[in-house]
Amino acid sequence: MLVEAGRVFLFAFAASAAKTWGFDSDIANPANWEGAAGCRGVHFAAHNTAPVYIKELTAAEITLPGDGQIGILDGGFIEFKDNKKCVKLKPIDYRNWYDHDSWVPPDNVATPHQERIPCDHDDVVFPKILHTRVFEYLGTTIPVGSIWFGKEPTTSDQLASFMKTSPGRDIFFNPIDPFSFQIEKKQCGDPYGCLCHTNYVPCPPVRSTEKLPCLEPVEPENFCDAICGAYITYKPGTGPDLGTITKKLAQYSAQTHASRVQTYLGSEVVQVVFTEKDYTGTSIEEAEDFLKYLQQSRAESAQLLKSGHYYAEGSTGSSWSIVFGSLVAVCVFFGILFYLHGDPFLDAFLARFNKGRGSVFNVPFFARFDNTDENLIIDGQSESGSILDIAKSFDNPMYGQEVVPTTSTEHENPLYEATKEDAAALYEATKEDAADEPQ
Repeated sequence: MLVEAGRVFLFAFAASAAKTWGFDSDIANPANWEGAAGCRGVHFAAHNTAPVYIKELTAAEITLPGDGQIGILDGGFIEFKDNKKCVKLKPIDYRNWYDHDSWVPPDNVATPHQERIPCDHDDVVFPKILHTRVFEYLGTTIPVGSIWFGKEPTTSDQLASFMKTSPGRDIFFNPIDPFSFQIEKKQCGDPYGCLCHTNYVPCPPVRSTEKLPCLEPVEPENFCDAICGAYITYKPGTGPDLGTITKKLAQYSAQTHASRVQTYLGSEVVQVVFTEKDYTGTSIEEAEDFLKYLQQSRAESAQLLKSGHYYAEGSTGSSWSIVFGSLVAVCVFFGILFYLHGDPFLDAFLARFNKGRGSVFNVPFFARFDNTDENLIIDGQSESGSILDIAKSFDNPMYGQEVVPTTSTEHENPLYEATKEDAAALYEATKEDAADEPQ
């Protein structure tokens, strides 16, 4: 890792890194306290999944957990004495080896989550070994470069002997098989880097619910959660190697990380991640510039994936702007169409919209026959409001001939009752109007 003028960039090459365990079960550590108001003495949480070791404890009273295990180390003691102190403890639980949050986080936020877990060649440090509580549930042997208990390194034989003791089983817990490490110093001789892990490393089952300040965040390889920024991949053995990349990345202000990774399809690529602690979008611009550099350097299969623009977390202004802007655009579009096409477009639109519907735009009309001679009566209402126009508008030749009724139908509704004289007069008027029209 290199630090220059507030910029951090890291690459995985041949050198190992130290990964430090980030949690302990020491009740004297304020990080394990919830508060100190309204109580006397020491109060354990109701439920604990990991055993607690006590060296020295003085308190007015002790409230034990409903379940859990408390042990006193050799030479330790508990003294009941009112020392005016009050401590409420958080639950003391095992932490997952494969959870990147179990380890001290790196300064470089561009480091992939799975590479924050010890790689095969990394040094592993447990600052307080007797208060360490770690579990591993895959039942596989974990390869590491070295293991340190505090400031003291341990050998494979020493570690194997320690695992057989009661504290060793409490500290390193595996419900399937005994916890197993393979300590071996490894070096990577490939200038394009080596994979961080040869064994399968899962992501935590629960993903982060943190809201990100960008639209459409991306999730690079070996990440367990999405980020704002960009990442570039290209084929190893082509273009610049990791050593050359390191010098180029020093020119950018964004935080970057370059390493060799395996894609979900099984192929290996060199991946370069660009991101920021406080996202502004600068990382995307710099990633686009770096892509041009790779293309000029003849890196094969180079491609860039990037997140969207900056989005203020908790702000609804941008969302409403997008919705309102889309609505205005749609209204303007239809307004232009109506303006250009006029009434015919509107009529066609309304006719299509109301096709098959009963509405004020489709007023039905119908005809009935009376048993009088040559009486054709039109009932209902036309769209133009003229009964005579409806009769003349039909092309059916039956309207130019006399109609001889063969059946008789009558309406019971008095509104439809008409005298024979009025019906005949109406029919004669219809025939005269039809004869007057030019053929």
